[in-house]
Amino acid sequence: MTADFGEALAAGAQELGRGSSLLDSINVYPVADGDTGENLRLSLAPLLCASEEGLALRRRLLLAARGNSGNIAARFLGELVKTPTLEALRPAVDRGCRLARGAVAEPREGTMLSVLDALGRELSGRSLLVASGDHLPEPTAGEPPGEGAEELVGLLGELAEAVRLTHQQLPILSEAGVLDAGALGMFIFLERFLLRLLRLDPLLPTIPQRFGGLLRIRPGFGGRQQEGFCVDAVVRSGDMASLDSLGGLGSSTVVHSHEGLLKIHLHTASPEDVRDALGAAGDLVSFVADDLGVQTRRFAAAVVDEPIHLVTDAAGSFTADDALELGVTLLSSYIQCDGRSLPESEMVAERLYEAMRAGARVSTSQASLQERHEVFDRLLGDHQRVLYLTVGSAFSGIYEVAARWRDGQPEPHRFLVLDSGAASGKLGVVVRATAELARRLAGGDPEGSARAVVAFAREALGRADELIFLDRLKYLAAGGRLSKTASFFGEALRLKPIVTPAADGARKVGTVRSRKDQLAFAWRRLGELPPATGHYLVLLQHTDNEAWLREEVAPRVLERLPGARVLLRPMSLTSGAHMGPGTWALAYLALDWKPQAADEPGSGYAPDDAPPGEP
Repeated sequence: MTADFGEALAAGAQELGRGSSLLDSINVYPVADGDTGENLRLSLAPLLCASEEGLALRRRLLLAARGNSGNIAARFLGELVKTPTLEALRPAVDRGCRLARGAVAEPREGTMLSVLDALGRELSGRSLLVASGDHLPEPTAGEPPGEGAEELVGLLGELAEAVRLTHQQLPILSEAGVLDAGALGMFIFLERFLLRLLRLDPLLPTIPQRFGGLLRIRPGFGGRQQEGFCVDAVVRSGDMASLDSLGGLGSSTVVHSHEGLLKIHLHTASPEDVRDALGAAGDLVSFVADDLGVQTRRFAAAVVDEPIHLVTDAAGSFTADDALELGVTLLSSYIQCDGRSLPESEMVAERLYEAMRAGARVSTSQASLQERHEVFDRLLGDHQRVLYLTVGSAFSGIYEVAARWRDGQPEPHRFLVLDSGAASGKLGVVVRATAELARRLAGGDPEGSARAVVAFAREALGRADELIFLDRLKYLAAGGRLSKTASFFGEALRLKPIVTPAADGARKVGTVRSRKDQLAFAWRRLGELPPATGHYLVLLQHTDNEAWLREEVAPRVLERLPGARVLLRPMSLTSGAHMGPGTWALAYLALDWKPQAADEPGSGYAPDDAPPGEP
């Protein structure tokens, strides 16, 4: 595989990762469980290191594949990663289409397969692929550079039409008012892949411009609750016949093989029986079973007609699962580590902290203006009102970017931007509480409810607080946030600063020398808090110390704040990349409504269905 192909595959995977939350939000087929975007992101992640040889990369794709769409995509892309030149793309696409369709027990039109078939037809009927992959021209940004760009624009238009038709081809998509998530995901990947491979940069419609009106589930659509499990497994066996018994154990089956490994995906009521059958067929390499009942109920609960749609930044220690649960749009930052740049959602926390401990240089950056503007366009196309709680302007320029974009819109009052003056968990607790309020007020007077949500958010930003406990100063120095001299003396004296995010930046509120001292400081601060009318929402954030926080810290927080709702979450990697492993944080906000019931201590409480008081 040439460098051009490797870079193009990586570009496609990265673009798909950026759109994964959109795909999750419209995922209703074959199961309305809201995980197609995440499954595709995980399945295509090996392409981000596409410099590997084809066979090794095919193996990693097979092992990484998750869900229906991820397994179909991996089967198709397994042929592309073997492609050495541009001229070989067309036959590789033909083979990949056949293999992808053949891997599905019950192929359906209106899915990713329809987009792949359209790609095969278009490549056969166009003279687009004429240049050698080693001698492609440099792109001319923003203008069609000639016939090649016109051909590509036409091809992408046909692929977009195949995506648009999915709305009509599958009844559940028509009922929900959306496109097929897997088909849209493949389009997003292919568009960026082809643009990078052909080194063309014509003016193209954005995703909202192409598919406006079909990117938001119709209010009132509850999906179809489904019990059972989604199984992804890998078996080391060369005997397909030994797996015939799987046909009676589940549905939505996708099976493909590579060098003695069989990858199996299916939905089943009995994961134990599937595991036994696979174990009898060969050596079980991996086995993952996700509970469809939990996923579909969570997704159905997320589909509400909220009075105002919330948007925030991943720097607020607000996870993709939180965003799906509460119907919040999450905008990711980028992490640069050892020469690689990945969206925060695609960076594995354990690897980041391992690299930092090994001395790797780490930095962060924001998404491009184009990427953010495309998201803003889609949000205003899908929602009557949008509230964007940005990370504090003292920490980044995101607020100014969003405010400038808003001021250039014909209806700027529909897109409200608030500078939170916060980051990390302080922003996270405010976003969660605000999103919960927006969902409780759904179905009421839209204008009045939207004003109440905005008023609550403003007030909560002034009341929320956070303590961030750093373990080592050297990571701040490595990122340029602290002088090396200060870091040297601080490390020598074993100083552990305690900071809090504020409108004018991070403020130091204390210094200790041990973890025991950190806890003592936290307990004193919690002991000074006034009683809450309802309860305290507490966000405990971990870097590489999750077990310690879960087992030791969370129960003691509950002792000091009886009735609190304690949520354990990973610290935003945007924050973790600067503060380093060993860091942990405690954010809290007093709320006027009571939680309904306790879940496992340290993991959180079920949200209350009772309406809160006036914010």
